[in-house]
Amino acid sequence: MKKLYLDGNRIVIMLGALIGIPVSKFLIDILFPSFIANVACSMHLEFTWYMYLYIFGSIMILYEIINFILMRKLGRISENEILKNRE
Repeated sequence: MKKLYLDGNRIVIMLGALIGIPVSKFLIDILFPSFIANVACSMHLEFTWYMYLYIFGSIMILYEIINFILMRKLGRISENEILKNRE
C-alpha cells in the first residue's frame, strides 16, 4: 500500500530542498534590501554552512512525520477498497 501512494516522494523532496534552499536564499538576498529601503536598520543576512544543514534536516524530519501520519491513515483503509476505487 505504501508503494502505491507514498514511495518515490522522498527523492523529490530531497532534490527540491537541495535546490530550493540555496536558490531561495539567493533570491531573498537580492530582494530583501529593496523591501526595507526606507527603514533605517541593518540585519545580518548571512547563513553559515550548518544553517543550510539545519534547514535541510528540518525539511526531511517534517517529511518523515507527515509520511508517518499518512501511513497510519492509509493503514486503516483496506487494500481491496483502494484497488476498487482506483481508476
